[in-house]
This record gives sequence, C-alpha cells and structure tokens, in this order.
Amino acid sequence: MTNAWINLPGPPEGEQWCVACVMFAKARMNTEYGQQITLLAADGIDEDFVINPARLPTLKVAVVRGLCAQVQQLGILDLCWTHVAGVQVQAVSALDPAYQKQPVQIPPGLLRGR
Repeated sequence: MTNAWINLPGPPEGEQWCVACVMFAKARMNTEYGQQITLLAADGIDEDFVINPARLPTLKVAVVRGLCAQVQQLGILDLCWTHVAGVQVQAVSALDPAYQKQPVQIPPGLLRGR
C-alpha cells in the first residue's frame, strides 16, 4: 500500500490556518485526486508518493474563534473572517404573547400539588 502525501505549505510562523479553509481545501483535493489515491492505496507496494497539487488552495490564517457558518455542529473552531458564522438579528413582534406584560400561565401538572 503506497502512502499518498499531499504537499502543501504550512502557515506563517506563529500562525495557524483557518480550520474551515483546510477542511474545504482537503475536500476539493479528495475530489480531484481521490481516484489516484485509491489506486495507490491498493497497489500493494510499501512506499510513499507525494502529491503536489497543480493549484494551491486558498488558505487564510485563523484570526477568530467561533462557529463555522457551514459546519456549526463542530463547535468552536479557529477561523478566518470568511468562515465565521454571523447572526441575523430578528425583531420580536409586540403581538407575541410571550413578550406582552401578562402573567405566564403554567400548564397543570408542572406545579406541585396541582
């Protein structure tokens, strides 16, 4: 089994790449070189093979920690400004009973003795 290594530059000294930039770049490389990597893995030869991508992916330095807009389920990551999730502020309707100055009714069964 040949080990396929992808040769890409490291981040600038003291910095790290945006985790999302790296994940999406790797996904593109898997699409582009996946068949070649699969063939190398099945060749039965014990050696290393270095893949030098024809096009270097765009990788940005991580500058913030937050949720990635595309994969929020991964939790807090080190990201560039492109991949950090934004929020959309929504106005609350004055007609919403939860925001009117009325007492909140608690359903029966949620209070002891009722």
